[in-house]
Amino acid sequence: MRNKVLSAVPVLALIISLNLLPSRAFSQSITTGNGKVELGLGFGPMFFLGDLGGSAGIGRDFLKDVDFPLTSFSKMIYANFYPVEWAGFRIALNHGILKGDDAEAPNKGGAEVDRLKRNLSFKTSVLEG
Repeated sequence: MRNKVLSAVPVLALIISLNLLPSRAFSQSITTGNGKVELGLGFGPMFFLGDLGGSAGIGRDFLKDVDFPLTSFSKMIYANFYPVEWAGFRIALNHGILKGDDAEAPNKGGAEVDRLKRNLSFKTSVLEG
């Protein structure tokens, strides 16, 4: 019971902090005079979360196994069209590079040793529309 309460504390703290932030925000997009067309740019992290690299021990999901040295930035351009106030259509183009490398796994003598010996790696360009 105690572990379930402790694991819920970070989630509850995140929810409370997001509710304390201002509810009004301004984005970096360009809209036309009538507000029906919006153009924008975006960027963000792109990383591979799979069976290459990772941290010590057996693989876990979410941030524990992210290899931050292999993280790259993805770029995006988009256009939104709003024919009516309650509906919109978006066309977007995203580009980034995904990388994974077993050499990024730490050598702590656990389950990650097999990944180090396997020595697989990849790098690929991702274009998404």
